[in-house]
Amino acid sequence: MRNYSAVIVLLLVASCTHTLKIPAPTLPIGQPLPEPALSSFDLPINVDLSSARSVIESKVPRDIDAMGAWTMIANDRVGIKYHVTRGDFALGLHGSNAEASVDVAYEVEACLRVKKPWPLSGYVCPKVASCGQGEPKRQLHVSARTALTWSPDWYLDAHTATSLSYPNRCTVTILNIDVTPQIDAVLKPRLDDGMSQLDHRIAELTNVQERVAKVWDRLWKPMQVAPDAWLLVRPQALRVAPLDGQGLVVSTAIGIDAKPLLTIGTAPAQPAIPPLPKLTIAPPGNSFFVSLRGDITYTAASAQLARALVGKHLDLVGHDVEIRGAKVEGVNNVAVLALEVVAKTGLLRRTKATIYLTGVPRIDATTSVLEVADLDFSVETRRALQGLEWLLHERLVGLARDKARWPIGEQLGKAKTRLEEALDKTVDGVSLRGHVAELRAVGVLTTSDRFAAYAEARGTASITVVP
Repeated sequence: MRNYSAVIVLLLVASCTHTLKIPAPTLPIGQPLPEPALSSFDLPINVDLSSARSVIESKVPRDIDAMGAWTMIANDRVGIKYHVTRGDFALGLHGSNAEASVDVAYEVEACLRVKKPWPLSGYVCPKVASCGQGEPKRQLHVSARTALTWSPDWYLDAHTATSLSYPNRCTVTILNIDVTPQIDAVLKPRLDDGMSQLDHRIAELTNVQERVAKVWDRLWKPMQVAPDAWLLVRPQALRVAPLDGQGLVVSTAIGIDAKPLLTIGTAPAQPAIPPLPKLTIAPPGNSFFVSLRGDITYTAASAQLARALVGKHLDLVGHDVEIRGAKVEGVNNVAVLALEVVAKTGLLRRTKATIYLTGVPRIDATTSVLEVADLDFSVETRRALQGLEWLLHERLVGLARDKARWPIGEQLGKAKTRLEEALDKTVDGVSLRGHVAELRAVGVLTTSDRFAAYAEARGTASITVVP
C-alpha cells in the first residue's frame, strides 16, 4: 500500500509541472568589426651606381686628335686643327640628382685660306694663329645634371642635360673668329651619347621590380614565428620615399601598406597572391596595427556560466525560482544566454522554462574581460512572459549581467607575446624588427563554436630582406 501511495504522489507532482515554451530568439545580423588601420612597414633599398661611371668613360673618348688635315670653317675661309684630351669623370649623387663632371684640355691651330701667288693657281692655308701652344692648354669644363624620379614600373627615370663652360675661349684675333664652338661641335654629340647611355644604365641598375616582387610574394605567405603562431603580413600597396642619394649610392625606403594578421593555433590557409602594384611616391612610415585574437569556446563559456548560476535561488514575490541550467552561444555577432529555470508557484505546482537573454559581446579594455553589453530578455521571452517579465527582470537579468563575464587577458597576452616574438624574427629571408607599444580592444565576433575577441596591437616595425 505504501508503494502505491508513493507512486501516486509522484504522478501528482509530475502532473503539476507545467512547461512554458519560449522560442529561441530570431536575431538580425550584427555589426561587423571595423577594418583595422593600414600598417606601414619600411623596406630600406640601397642601389650602388658605381658601375654607371664606366658607361660615360667608355662612350666619351679620352683623346680626340685632329691635328692632321685642316678642318675648314667660316665658309672655307679658315681651317682648324685641334687636339682634345679629358680627365676622369666625377660622378656623384646629391639628393634626387646625379651630377657628372670632367675637365677637358685642348689646343687649336688656325689657318687662313688664301690664293697662291701668281702665276700659281689654287689656294693655300698657312697657319696664322694657335691656342694652347707655347702656353698652357686651354680648358673647358663639362658638367651634367641628371634628374632622377621613380617610374611607376620600379626604376629610376633619368634625364641628363649637359653644359660646357670655357674659362678662356679660343679666339683667332687676327681673323676675329671664335673657334670654341667648333670644339663644342666635336664634343657635344659624344657627350650626349654618353649621357644617354648613362640614363639607360641608371634605369637598369635601379630597377628593383624583381627584388620587390619577391618580397611581395613572401609577405603574402604565412610565416611561422612560433610553434603555434603564424604571421600573415598581407601587403596592400607599395610606395617609395623621395630619393636621398649620397656618393654613388641611392638610398630610399619602400613603404609597405599592409593588413597583418597573427594567427595562433592552426596555420592559416595560403591566400591568393595579388600582382605587384604600380609604384607611388609618398613618404614612408613604420607604424603597424596588427589584429590579435583571443578565443573562448561556447562550451567553455557555458561551463563557467553554469558554475556561477546553476543552483541559485531567487525569491520573487514569495515564489522560488531556481536556475537549473545555463548556456551561452553566439549568433550573428550577438550573445545569447539560455537559462533553464523552475519556478515554484504552489505546493505541487511548478513551471519550467528556458529563458533567453541577448546582448552584444564586447571586450572591457581595462580588465581584458569579455562581457555582454545591454544584456536583456529577448523579444520572444518578453512576449511569452506576458507582462510578468518585470518580476524576473531586476533579479535574474541583474544576476546574469554580473556573471556573464569571461577573462580573455591570458589569450590576448599570449597573442601579444607571439607578436613580439614575431617582430624579432628572420623567416624565409625576411627579417622583421619592431616594438609593441599599445594593445587596444576592437570587438568580438561570433563563430559557429566560439567567441573570437579581437584586439589591435600598435607599434613600430620595419622589414629587411636577407640575401
